Amino acid sequence: MKDCVILGGREFNSAKKVEQDLGIDHKTRKKWIETGSLPQPVRLGNRMYFDRAALENKILATCQD
Repeated sequence: MKDCVILGGREFNSAKKVEQDLGIDHKTRKKWIETGSLPQPVRLGNRMYFDRAALENKILATCQD
């Protein structure tokens, strides 16, 4: 499985990579998406990818609150 893909010049990380980077499990990832703590993922086939820039911005915004 690819950890990241480039679409339209933007980098997208796989759900598994996001979980590893943040030290969370899939249940927490799903909960954080539902509550808006993580941006909505992009689906490619049956895989989920997160826009890296949007993810970083969301995390930074959460830390500043």
